[in-house]
Amino acid sequence: VSDNNFSFRTLNASKVYRIFYKGSFAGRQNAISKLLQKAKKDTMRHLDLMQTFIEPPEENSDVMMKMELPVFK
Repeated sequence: VSDNNFSFRTLNASKVYRIFYKGSFAGRQNAISKLLQKAKKDTMRHLDLMQTFIEPPEENSDVMMKMELPVFK
């Protein structure tokens, strides 16, 4: 295609590393570190971390979250 209105990018095959976390909101950093270490160990590049609350958060209570890290070579 020779139209300058379009740009193309090749996307590599990707995976999603996923971890479930239950605990204090501030304590989720350890779970995030595990995801990043796994990606580094597998020599994968990663995109933005996605965090999803499985249950609605309540003040002064543990949170239940799903954290996903899309990775690719």
